[in-house]
Amino acid sequence: MKFKVFEPTKLDSDWIVSIKYHPDDETTAKGFTMSFLSKKDNEGIMSLSQKKGNGNKPDYEELEKVTINGEVGYFKKWGTDYDHRGKITGGLLWWEQKGTSFEFWSVKCSKECMITFAESLK
Repeated sequence: MKFKVFEPTKLDSDWIVSIKYHPDDETTAKGFTMSFLSKKDNEGIMSLSQKKGNGNKPDYEELEKVTINGEVGYFKKWGTDYDHRGKITGGLLWWEQKGTSFEFWSVKCSKECMITFAESLK
């Protein structure tokens, strides 16, 4: 990879991790996505993409500024997705850290859960 790769230090033992590389050419990858699935039913919990940072923040409306590992990040909650209790959950979390750009999304984890997980990346 042409950027620093981070891995989570806090993984739930009931999760499966699937990694998909995004090819740049035949010999290198420009990035990858880690998808976290439930072992019980193979249902998606969240996904995290990493690639070389470029300093550009996402172009979405209504971004909430957050801090992740001392870096400025942005969160956008999903406007139409609801959990089984009828509450909005998850969203999109974006930040850059040590030259790596992260895009993290979930419909199952709350903003707080997503930030806690993001802070576990080392």
